[in-house]
Amino acid sequence: MPIPVYYHIYSNEEQGFDSTNTETLLGLDFVKKTFGKRGIFALDRGFDASLFFEYFTKNNLNFVMCCKSNRNVICKSKEVNIQKLANQLEKQYSCITELKNKKKQKLKFIYVEIELCRIKNKALTLVVIEGLGKKPLMMITNLKIEFKELT
Repeated sequence: MPIPVYYHIYSNEEQGFDSTNTETLLGLDFVKKTFGKRGIFALDRGFDASLFFEYFTKNNLNFVMCCKSNRNVICKSKEVNIQKLANQLEKQYSCITELKNKKKQKLKFIYVEIELCRIKNKALTLVVIEGLGKKPLMMITNLKIEFKELT
């Protein structure tokens, strides 16, 4: 059961309100100040914006972020749509996992080094997982893949 470490109720009509992104960055700053660089920030597609990637890379914070399909990335020196890239990559690894309903599901996945168009020269990893839905799950992380059986 998740326990919130930060919450702040705000309204866009509140005096001094700047933006939802500003409020989100204030929350991230609070978490960073309180816990330091320990842990991994795990974020859903709602955070898939250059602003947040820049925040995490600038502050050297570990993150895993789900991606929207309309993002372009740089892979092997070429700019490409992330969904198109995910569909083209042949999934090299597989595993069997148990879902919440106790059903076993085969997952296939691959990872590849990428860069973001607005944050060049910062190596990130795109992880693509098939088997959890109709479309592959795409995540970008700054964590290095260190499993010997995957390298």
